[in-house]
Amino acid sequence: MNYSNRVLTQDELSLCDQQASLFKMAALDKEIQPAYFVRSFMNGEYARFMDDYRFIHSHLSIDDVFFDIKGKLKKTDDNKGFYSAGLMNWIGYMYRYWAITRETSSKEIYSRMKMKSLAALYPLYHTQDPEKAMQMIMESIPAKPALSFREYFLEHKK
Repeated sequence: MNYSNRVLTQDELSLCDQQASLFKMAALDKEIQPAYFVRSFMNGEYARFMDDYRFIHSHLSIDDVFFDIKGKLKKTDDNKGFYSAGLMNWIGYMYRYWAITRETSSKEIYSRMKMKSLAALYPLYHTQDPEKAMQMIMESIPAKPALSFREYFLEHKK
């Protein structure tokens, strides 16, 4: 499918910006490790709310989401694993852009590319147009290996 002609709606752009702001908040808060925050978010209910656009029409604010997730994470005074606000902003934007344009759940995206891997691509792609960056990111992901007959059978046995 050709995604380069896809124009995001105002709501979709808003979701990208809100997730970018959320991840930036995680970078600026020195009591938590951003990688743990992102993992919790991408695999949690708030990301699902964004995935199916319910977040747009909810009463939730980015602050509500941030403090709820932060409250569930272990506090740290360890400076390892901290990322810049600019990097986290980009990661948040790109993960949401990916979810919207490739119609993929946040959980699936995170399973295919962890934050550390996406962060490693930041120096190369952060100045690119989001679609161009996304095309290059997608090219950097190894193809999923084909399922063996046994794996396919077990997966489809239900």
